[in-house]
Amino acid sequence: MSDIILLISAALVFGAIISDWKTGIPIGLYTGFLQDPLRKIIPEQPVALNLLIVGIFLLTALSAIVKFRRFSLSEVFQNYSNLLNLLKIFILFVFLQALNAFLRTNSPVVPILGILSYLLPLFAICLTSYYFYNARDLEKLVLSYILINIVIACSIYLEWSNLVNWEILKPIGKALTITDSRISGGILISHAGIMRTSEVAAWHMGSGICATCLLFLSGSYKKLNLIALPTVMLLFSAGLLTGRRKFVVTVITFLLSYLILYILTSLSISKKMSLQPLIILMFCLLLGSIALNSILDTDSFQAYTTRGEISVNDVQDRFSGLGLSSIQWALNYDNWMGFGAGIVSGGSQYAAGESYTLVAGAGEAGLGKIIIELGIPGFLLCVVIVYVLTQYLWKILKITHQYDSKIGSLTNGVLAFQIANFAVFTSAAQIYGDPFVLSIQGFCMGFAFTSWKLIARKVFNRNMS
Repeated sequence: MSDIILLISAALVFGAIISDWKTGIPIGLYTGFLQDPLRKIIPEQPVALNLLIVGIFLLTALSAIVKFRRFSLSEVFQNYSNLLNLLKIFILFVFLQALNAFLRTNSPVVPILGILSYLLPLFAICLTSYYFYNARDLEKLVLSYILINIVIACSIYLEWSNLVNWEILKPIGKALTITDSRISGGILISHAGIMRTSEVAAWHMGSGICATCLLFLSGSYKKLNLIALPTVMLLFSAGLLTGRRKFVVTVITFLLSYLILYILTSLSISKKMSLQPLIILMFCLLLGSIALNSILDTDSFQAYTTRGEISVNDVQDRFSGLGLSSIQWALNYDNWMGFGAGIVSGGSQYAAGESYTLVAGAGEAGLGKIIIELGIPGFLLCVVIVYVLTQYLWKILKITHQYDSKIGSLTNGVLAFQIANFAVFTSAAQIYGDPFVLSIQGFCMGFAFTSWKLIARKVFNRNMS
């Protein structure tokens, strides 16, 4: 019976995307969330289900190609040939390193994981550059993302409460037990709800909070502003129950980055931009944190709140101990050309064998992972791309703030979100091997790259009316 339901669902999804390619983006969003609980309830919990979203986007791209007769990075970076050329070199380099990984491990799985981890965001950028026609397209996706995260947060609470014993609430593999001498009892159980692991759940809780703040700051769905603070409080408390602390760093870095980008842009374009939404948000978050601290001041929750509080204090130690030190660890392996794309990506431990065991420690942090997989040439190429990319995005950010405050705020927000994720990536890279997480990164960058086109289209329509 379940097989028939899955086949019917697959047929409906296929028909919907083929008939209208734009439906593939929201379907991909829902699929990204559903693939985890589906994996839990299917016998043997197949890892391949985590790639469902890739299949959805490939089908969406095929449907888009049929409609537009084109699909390439040139459409996205048509006004910035230097960046386009660098990305083409990067794509070629990744494929060469994927071949290196295959020759080293004799496993096709490892290079596929490597190609996905480096190139899936670029693919998502291409796809979403065709999708975003106006700001409302992004706002709808973000709102859907928040609503789904509320469901996940409730499932985390349900697991923590032990009211039910559903298979869908059990983690894949053994439940994670966190040992920390600074919390009461020294041990706490990490909860994931319907997600496959607590790390995935925590990342989505942090991203959901950023998404909620983004809609509030951009003035989207003003009628829903009253529930923004309760939503943040729900997601934050659920994030604490995962026992993972990186989501706290993501939220704080997002807010600080948003503020800094907003002020720098205002000074650069000599335009007075209102800080009122940001001040109101900060005030509400302060009140919410005080209220949340009182609500969660219970024996059963104390260990989780304590671990969340000490996360900020550990940022510097983790960044220097894992982030920067991973570069030295990677260099110590004396293989400046790299071990191959995917060799330390999430999931490669099951296929890479001894090659993974040899270098796994250096791949924990993002910078070390790049050096281990792509070597020194690949790392330097990434540095150059980030530098050129930053210049390009800075120009886009100034244009959007100059001509449209809403699109400017949304662009400001998605770039702040990228900065926050880069900060986490430098010291904890494993979550960024998840295809759904990579797709979300691509969605955000796709909007940023397309935002100036939205303004040009808006101005054109205004002049024609």
